Amino acid sequence: MKKILFLVTAMVSMSTAASALSIVNTKHDLSTTSTATFTAPLTKSATTNQICIFCHTPHNPTQNVPLWNRTNPAAAGWTMYESPTLSATATAKLATGTFDADSISLFCMSCHDGVTTMGAFSNRAGLPADATGVIPVASKAMIGTILSNDHPVGFNYATAAGEDAGLKAIATANTTLAGTGSAFFGTTGEMIECASCHKVHDNAAAPFLRISNASSALCLACHDK
Repeated sequence: MKKILFLVTAMVSMSTAASALSIVNTKHDLSTTSTATFTAPLTKSATTNQICIFCHTPHNPTQNVPLWNRTNPAAAGWTMYESPTLSATATAKLATGTFDADSISLFCMSCHDGVTTMGAFSNRAGLPADATGVIPVASKAMIGTILSNDHPVGFNYATAAGEDAGLKAIATANTTLAGTGSAFFGTTGEMIECASCHKVHDNAAAPFLRISNASSALCLACHDK
């Protein structure tokens, strides 16, 4: 009997954990069945109950990883955050207003740039036209192309941490943010990007945060203050 109860408890725990790692009925679920609410001009789909298709496609992706179904914005032409408190390396990189070509932040900006519609698929694969608008200007999710009032992204965190005593070592920050996974990106695995703080597929710690920011825990993962 104890073994049965243990197995049931384990299965429930696994089910709960699995459900936490889901975008179903969150703001990232734009399907017809989504129960999330959207503010005009952004609306959920009126024609497809597919959830993943707004970002991914099984065939003919614009980029092989992760089977991407959107056309990312250009890497150049952004206004980045600048501050005298940033390290010299970070300041120099951000002053260029250019993301690295493989920046994961450009994937995020293909929806959050305030220009691209949610229904702008690269590979329609037989899907009907379904223009779902853009994220409204008044929304906190509408980041736009002016990033000077947002947390800096798109620079090498490891290099910056070596120059700034106020930043924790990248290994320490990564363990807090991602455990054995990776919260830093790029060819070197050292770039801080939007996804360093956010997890697009998991809204357990809203708004899609890697960890809860209660007592500034998310901030303190990197900042040694």
